Amino acid sequence: MKKSLSLLIISSMMILASCGGSTPAASSSLISSEESASSKSEQTSSSEVSSSETTSEESSSEESSIEESSEVSSEESSLDPNAVPVAEILANLEAWSDVEGKSSNIQTVEDMDMLNEYIKLRTEERHILSDKTSYANGTYSVTNGDESDPLTDTFQSRVAVQTDKIKNGGVTYSYPMLYDVTDYQNESLPGCEDEATKCFVVESELEAAHMGLSEGEYVLKDEVDTYASLQIAATTHDWIAVNFVANPYASQLGDIYFHKDGNTYRGELRYQVTDSDDGWNVTTMTAIIATLTVDDTNRLVGTKTSYITYEYDNDDEENVSYHAVEYTGAIAYGEREETAETIDVNDYFLNSITSIAIMDRYKKEYPFDQIPLNATYIDGVAKTYLPEKALNVTLTAESSSDTSVITLDNGSLKVVNPGTTTLTFSYYGKNEEGVFTERTIEQEVTVIRPAVESIRLEGLAYASPAIHNETVYIGTNYAVDVYITPSKASRQFSVSSSNEEAIQVSVNDNNQLVITPVAVGSSTITVASVSTPDKSVSVELTSKEPLTQDDYENILLNNTFFHDSIYGYTLTMNFSDDGTGSCVMFVKDEEKSYTDTFEYTMNMGQITFSNWSDDAYPEFANAALTETSLVAESDKTMGTYTFTLEAK
Repeated sequence: MKKSLSLLIISSMMILASCGGSTPAASSSLISSEESASSKSEQTSSSEVSSSETTSEESSSEESSIEESSEVSSEESSLDPNAVPVAEILANLEAWSDVEGKSSNIQTVEDMDMLNEYIKLRTEERHILSDKTSYANGTYSVTNGDESDPLTDTFQSRVAVQTDKIKNGGVTYSYPMLYDVTDYQNESLPGCEDEATKCFVVESELEAAHMGLSEGEYVLKDEVDTYASLQIAATTHDWIAVNFVANPYASQLGDIYFHKDGNTYRGELRYQVTDSDDGWNVTTMTAIIATLTVDDTNRLVGTKTSYITYEYDNDDEENVSYHAVEYTGAIAYGEREETAETIDVNDYFLNSITSIAIMDRYKKEYPFDQIPLNATYIDGVAKTYLPEKALNVTLTAESSSDTSVITLDNGSLKVVNPGTTTLTFSYYGKNEEGVFTERTIEQEVTVIRPAVESIRLEGLAYASPAIHNETVYIGTNYAVDVYITPSKASRQFSVSSSNEEAIQVSVNDNNQLVITPVAVGSSTITVASVSTPDKSVSVELTSKEPLTQDDYENILLNNTFFHDSIYGYTLTMNFSDDGTGSCVMFVKDEEKSYTDTFEYTMNMGQITFSNWSDDAYPEFANAALTETSLVAESDKTMGTYTFTLEAK
């Protein structure tokens, strides 16, 4: 990929200088006012400045646009008495951050992110109290495209320090804790979810290490007021360090300076980059602006940072994208409030769980006395608890009184068998004495088999022996598999015959339906679930006297057997009394026939094939003959397939 870099500098806003001169790469890419007059650059530069005016007050007051930019020489920059090195700006921000944390009483932040017509805006006003804690109110809104009214949510937050009693190993300790809570009114927008955290307040890093605390689990006592603030100076410091100092394009120009005008420091960098490769030809114009304002006592009172990009396709002028991220902060200093009427942090941390629900992995809730065996894994979920706004209400499964019913499997509850057991769950909450400790809640549950959803008979052709054409023969017992879903539902079923004088039914030790024809006639056989009687299946069968070998030979020799396949061919089989036969496959698309010959033997309707003349598909291995059809099986390497050829 080829990249063309153009760095454009606003001389009155930002001074870029290098004691030894700019690097060759930067020097060759600087564009003077004459060089920036090409039609494409001029068009997009003007558009970029115009777009930035819609999001930045500073941009609207600029006297020169990009195409009016002029290069500032190193000599001129080094002689400017109002040029402040960026390193000094960063050092000042570190000092201002300390003053902000210890002396400010009100902080206001507006954070805006605009991508074309999609705008996210977050505003917050935070008050620092005399006890170094804070409270805040704010709004978060989203505007999308043509929507006239933005979607809005409001929030309150509170940072407070209080002493917690914590029981550990049977001993109760007292620790100062820093609470940080944010409560959204509606929780209706992405990212607008209530949050509640707390960490230990310690005197020193040594104390934190002695307590075994990791970063993020504690805050130093001397830094509580800084933590309670919005840290506007620190946020601005980090932003400048990333977007000015660590910016790979700015680094080509040498040392970076801000321009000081009275109580205001301003830094600005503009450049454009063109990426082109394999038809990809996109130019991105970037404006990076930082403005800092101090009062007469050199305390930071305001910041504004803007990162604006305007991207266009050089081959498609209508393919453009505009993105602006702006952060505005204001800091006031004065007497801090003593107290505040705001949210209570204790409302967001758990005391007790008063009831639970049992759910499966798909969040489906079950009655305690009807946990289905096919739930497989279940969890306990807090249903009611105190206080009602508590956020961390997670339950941990600890034990089951009867592990043959439900067992603990790597921290999860696994449903094993029907039965009743008592489950014990633990959670971390504040007890009646105001001590945070591990607490437990128990719940008795009963596992039952799930209700039967369906019951069916395996295809009668797969019975043992096979049943064809719903006909059974006296003197033969037929075993038929019964299938019940779901798999863990009760396997018990009842069987009945509407005409027991003709056909009798029973259930064998393999839980199969057994059909016993005893006389000529017809009967409806019904199989019903015992646990769910409305789930049943029926089949009507006819009982006949058994066929003799002569009967089977007459059927076989006096009929042609025909199969019309959905795959575009037909099969026609004929049998001779000398133990030979032929099978003709007619392929419809080809309008061509293929003939295969074979030998066979038959015993009471069971046919065995051999010596096929061709290895063509299908090559039957065996078949069962009925009064009206021939059911043949092919066992070629592609698998076993069943073909029913009708007698004609």
